[in-house]
Amino acid sequence: MNVTVSDTWDEFERWSQRYLRFGQVAIKRILRRGYITTLGQIPFASSSEFLDDIDLIERSGYTEEMLKEKLQSRIDFFSKYLVDISFDGPEFMQKKSEFIWSQTLRENKTQLSIWLVQDDTDSRGRKQFEFPGRDISFVCKDINDVDFSSMYSVHPFDRILAWRPSLERWDVDSMNNFIRSVEGDLSFDYEVGIETVQSGSDKRGYRYLELEFVFC
Repeated sequence: MNVTVSDTWDEFERWSQRYLRFGQVAIKRILRRGYITTLGQIPFASSSEFLDDIDLIERSGYTEEMLKEKLQSRIDFFSKYLVDISFDGPEFMQKKSEFIWSQTLRENKTQLSIWLVQDDTDSRGRKQFEFPGRDISFVCKDINDVDFSSMYSVHPFDRILAWRPSLERWDVDSMNNFIRSVEGDLSFDYEVGIETVQSGSDKRGYRYLELEFVFC
């Protein structure tokens, strides 16, 4: 049976309803407990908070409305991403969207964990804050499951932070393979330069890779 664009949108509708329902329950739990557990930080923490392993609501200053806004913004991001990839046909749309169905409210250490981080201004000095916190995160089994060009058109990011599956260390081969995949994807639509920031460790001691981008 041939896949259609409508098939993928139907799948997205089921995922988004389920994600929103569980997210609203998670928000009530977070506010009742007064903290965000490490496993429950996604999607409520920013990349900097995730790096610092923040867990206290008091330290973050989040209200119920702010958490709901963060939850909805993640759904909106994937919705706009689907619109963009749909222009490349139903098969491409299906292939590059399947990773979305594995997005949950918990940190998934069995897959690649990616953060798209937008700094204060773009290359022309303009603010482009479409999503609260300027950070969007997702997980995927393989970096080639994702279309970074479409993600950039939706959320013009300046940096990428990445953790390997099972929190394995980044070695030269894994870093080079990751960078080649991202650069090869983006270069179809953009002239881009990538600078590798030396891999660091978050507060939990897990190694991550940080890349900086300059789009011409």
